[in-house]
Amino acid sequence: MLARLVLPLLLVLTCSFSPGLTAEDAAKKPLAEKLKKQIDVNFQRTPLKDTFAALGTATGVKFAVDGDSLKLVGYTQHMPVTMQHDDRPAIDIARLIMKPFPELRLVLNDETAVATLTTRAGAMKLTGTVITVSADANTETGASR
Repeated sequence: MLARLVLPLLLVLTCSFSPGLTAEDAAKKPLAEKLKKQIDVNFQRTPLKDTFAALGTATGVKFAVDGDSLKLVGYTQHMPVTMQHDDRPAIDIARLIMKPFPELRLVLNDETAVATLTTRAGAMKLTGTVITVSADANTETGASR
């Protein structure tokens, strides 16, 4: 079954749903697994925070944006993002969103079930087991703090 999700600001996501997966099973999946889901995006000058909200809608991942950390490096939650990609893993879309902003980091914390968009400095302050997705290195690294 293919569903099409239309969001404001000319944002369109397409995602498929697995009928055999219960909501409880999906909630227990690690965030990195959820972000492997293939999605289509069409962002047209969409605010940064809304792009990650859309990824959350498509994948079932709860995203938080650390606006204070962004401000400290001269970024805002409202920076416009324009891109269109079809059938790409959500984690790759996240990396592409972050690529023009080298200080951005996405920290995945399975203990809190929240993915936090923050900065390099903001990521250092987070506790627990995290995965930091760095756009400039295009890598995932695990860390426990």
